[in-house]
Amino acid sequence: MTGASKLDPGPDLDMEMLTEDPIEVALVEDSDDWAELVGDSLKLRMPGRYQLRRFSTVTSCIESLRLSPAGCILLDLSLPDADGMEGVDALQLEVPGVPLVVLTGMDDDARAVEAVRRGAQDYLVKQRFDVDDLARSIQHAIQRKRVESELAREAFYDPLTKLPNRRLLMDRLSVACARLERKPDASIAVLFIDLDRFKAVNDEMGHDAGDRLLVATGDRINRTMRPSDTTARIGGDEFVVLCEELRSPADSDRIAERVAQAIAEPLFIDGQELHPTASIGVAVAAGPGAVPEALLGEADSEMYRAKRRNDSRGAPPAPEPAQRGMRGIMADLRDAVERHELSVAFQPIIRLEDREAVGVEALVRWHGTAGELLTPARLIPMAEAGGFMADLDREVIAEAITQVARWNREFRAPAARLGCSVNCSGATIADPTFPGFLGRTLDRNGLVPELLTIEITEDAPLDDAGIERIAEIKATGARVALDDFGAGFSSYASLASTPLDELKLDRSLIAGLDGDPRLTAIVRAALALGTDLGLSVVAEGVETEAEAAQLRGLGFELAQGFLFGRPEFATNIRGLTWPSGGGPTGSPV
Repeated sequence: MTGASKLDPGPDLDMEMLTEDPIEVALVEDSDDWAELVGDSLKLRMPGRYQLRRFSTVTSCIESLRLSPAGCILLDLSLPDADGMEGVDALQLEVPGVPLVVLTGMDDDARAVEAVRRGAQDYLVKQRFDVDDLARSIQHAIQRKRVESELAREAFYDPLTKLPNRRLLMDRLSVACARLERKPDASIAVLFIDLDRFKAVNDEMGHDAGDRLLVATGDRINRTMRPSDTTARIGGDEFVVLCEELRSPADSDRIAERVAQAIAEPLFIDGQELHPTASIGVAVAAGPGAVPEALLGEADSEMYRAKRRNDSRGAPPAPEPAQRGMRGIMADLRDAVERHELSVAFQPIIRLEDREAVGVEALVRWHGTAGELLTPARLIPMAEAGGFMADLDREVIAEAITQVARWNREFRAPAARLGCSVNCSGATIADPTFPGFLGRTLDRNGLVPELLTIEITEDAPLDDAGIERIAEIKATGARVALDDFGAGFSSYASLASTPLDELKLDRSLIAGLDGDPRLTAIVRAALALGTDLGLSVVAEGVETEAEAAQLRGLGFELAQGFLFGRPEFATNIRGLTWPSGGGPTGSPV
């Protein structure tokens, strides 16, 4: 980190930058000699490309940038009004949207890491000053900040339908539940909406038709709601509506009926007339004590009961004891974890060059007491609300390690060993006994530790204690990956300070590659960022050959998605060849 960054977002960047207006560079430097050197160097590097505004203090820089923003800041760390990280902190607080490059005489790796952790895009050392390095660093800092801003804007919205995503929904649902504490007479409703026979549309008409159906469905639902309500797409063909300030709990039935009617209007796609229907589950909370995760889970459960009744309207819940609600299902799940009754499905992670499976991701499944197969989207909120998420994680990890160790013994030569990735919750990462459990499980099954990758998400605890726990996990020999990168507030500071091995790009970034050049630029920059940090990068959610071809063209080596294989139970995977209809084929991989 003590030299210029090696990040290169691609050959198109410089051409793009050349067509823009001159870059305003705010230089915060109290040395006249260095200020003159930087100014002359930038003029020589590209005449007319840079306009330099020089400041001797951080305070004067902030005052100026509040009135007239700059394209980039070059900051010395020894200034009259700010020493060390004080200048970085002040600029991040007062003008956080301006990319920041440290240019200092302090040649200190620890200080460089700390500067990036606090928000700087790069760290250059004056003794190694090179005009080309400086120009590239400014361009890369601007590009990185653009990517970060774009990700932040998209963090709370579904890229396909432009509706709020699960994260924003849960935020608003938490606020709504908190309001009930202050308004005991108020009530809210959550509608969980799942399109019927959506898979048939995808299979028979293609994913483009399926996407258009999802967009139309989101528009129709949103059209029926009040501006104060929230319509969200939380994944696949699942939508959720949050209705606040209901006049009475009975209003929820009328709202569900209105939504069902709107969805059922005929829809023409590619010359075919579709008659979509949806199964709707309703959960109502009145007064204090509402739990957001439990409320959403109850609506989800009611939706599945409606689907089993073949009732696309979603009739009101059956009275007790015919249905036990969310708490009963949660108790059943807890019992299933304790009795080791969970199942694990495996999805291949492939090398794009030859479609060879180099690893698998383990994904939890549970056949609920009513017979339906529940996936992580439904299991995890219940386990988190019930406080036994860490126990569930351990069950999945133990089963995954056992199975992958068996596959490596039976089908793989030492030179072509199969890796395994497993998602872990924040509760598991925070558990001080987890690294010991991991080491014992690896030893007991004889799996080479570096074949196991523990996947964490951006909401994992990344404070000092969390980073220390991740270091302890890595001390067992296992690898650590940041999953769903791009789905939330992707933090470059977290990437710099967390000991990672792998970056997994979220499906939301991959899905729009064909039609959105801005998204392509983000994906290219994310790959370059991961590579620059020494991380392997996996593209998740690849569903079409066009996406796979574009990813190869961008330089990706690893990918995962339905195109290469859907999650399957081990009994359905023969010789590590996925069932026909998708996935690695040919000789056992």
